[in-house]
Order: sequence, then structure tokens, then C-alpha cells
Amino acid sequence: MEKNLEFWNKYKEVPANALKSFDNGRFKGTDINTMWRMKVLTETYGKCGFGWYFKPIRLWTETTTEGEIFAFAEIELFIKENGEWSMPISGTGGNKLLRNTKSGTSSSDEAYKMAVTDAIGVACRNLGIGADVYWENDKTKYTEEIKETKQKTIVKESSFLKMAKDLIAEKDYQNLFNYYKVNSWEEFTETQLKDIIKKKGGKV
Repeated sequence: MEKNLEFWNKYKEVPANALKSFDNGRFKGTDINTMWRMKVLTETYGKCGFGWYFKPIRLWTETTTEGEIFAFAEIELFIKENGEWSMPISGTGGNKLLRNTKSGTSSSDEAYKMAVTDAIGVACRNLGIGADVYWENDKTKYTEEIKETKQKTIVKESSFLKMAKDLIAEKDYQNLFNYYKVNSWEEFTETQLKDIIKKKGGKV
């Protein structure tokens, strides 16, 4: 078991000079320099074309409903170990070819190159190269999405809370708390708040 993880454990961490932070507006993460990945492959398996290589399988574009165009690439990575070539290690990547900006549309003549680079990175990830970064990026993405969901829930619950408080006279607060077995308005659940609003003739 440990032998199978030797390569993974050796290259799961990425040196600081091969990392670059990013923030795409939805979540924050870290990009890995592709040349570092290629150095790892060369260091371990030999020169490109002799100890490892990749070949493009497919290049294509897809257009969004907003008119932006993405370039995608699918590649297969091969490595040679103990004189034997591996099965293909697949990777798919993408980048924007045409994007909408405030001043109009903007195209990139490097979109396919960056898509291929992205695909190589995905294939290398399957070997464990930079695994810790991918782990953290997934964690960050998950955390950001959960945070966004919670924020939406809080906003929604706050609106119910305000509606319920507007429908109840302040002198009746304690009786309401006793009835629902809570100590304050903040302890009410969304379901309880909806129940209060409906009983007072409000709409939810």
C-alpha cells in the first residue's frame, strides 16, 4: 500500500514558486504552474517523448446562452515505468475563447493552448501531482458554496422573522416563546416562523 503511494506522497505538495492564487468571483483557490508538473514527470520518468508524453484526443468549442465561447481539450497522458508504457491517463481542460466585457467581446488566441495545459494538469492530478492543492481547492469551493447557501437561508429566515414580529404585539412575545418553547426570536426555526405568520393571517 505504501509503495503505491510513494510517488503521490513525494509530489502531492507543490513548491511555493510554482503556485499562484486566484479569485474568479465565485471562490478562491490556487493554480499550479504546468512547467513544474512537466519537470516532475521528466525527473521521474525521463525526457518527454521517451519516458512520458501526451497526445491531444479532441479539441472543441461550446457556446453559452450569453454568447461566450469556451475552448475545450481532451488529452491522454502516457508514462513509462520499468520499461512498460502505461494505459492512457485522461485529462480534460477548458478556457474562454470569447468572453463578454463591458466594452464588448474579447477573444483569446491562447484559449486552446491554455485548455490543453489545463487538461495536462488534470491528467497529472490523477497521479497525485499537486494533490494537496486540488484537495484544498475543492475544500475551498465547497466551503464557499455552503457559505453562499447559508447566507441565502439567513436572509430568507430574516424576512420571515421580521414578518412574524410585525404581526405579534410586543406584550405577547413571552406567551409566544412559552408556546414554542424558545427563549428568544433567534431560536425560532423557519417552519415555526411560517406557522406564526399563517396563524396571524399573513402570507409566506
